[in-house]
Amino acid sequence: MDLHLCKVLIVEDDYFVAQAIGHAFEDARCLVVGPVGTEDDVARVLSHEVADMAIVDLNLGHGMTFAVARMLREHGIPFCFATGYDRSVVPDEFAEIPHLQKPIDTQALLGVVRAILGKAIGDGTGHVHSP
Repeated sequence: MDLHLCKVLIVEDDYFVAQAIGHAFEDARCLVVGPVGTEDDVARVLSHEVADMAIVDLNLGHGMTFAVARMLREHGIPFCFATGYDRSVVPDEFAEIPHLQKPIDTQALLGVVRAILGKAIGDGTGHVHSP
């Protein structure tokens, strides 16, 4: 799947990780939203932006949180976790969410995003903009 013009929200509080992920998506011709590093910033962005996909870290500087994942789910935005935590910490309500562990392989991340967006388009739930 071509990611051209796909809007990807990056939720990551580590500047260097956020930049690496952002550059990978820009190279894939995506429109990068963020990065944002707090739950409040995510809420502000979601109040005026529609993202097609989100990449979510579980620790935004104050310990592990699933508040962002819940916000994204409420907005119908597909997402994956990109975090230093292993899958065992993810509650059952997010068991189906793809999980990549840091350090992030950006090519693997792009592959996961393509798969998620391909599924969202196939089942009619995706927000992906047409080029």
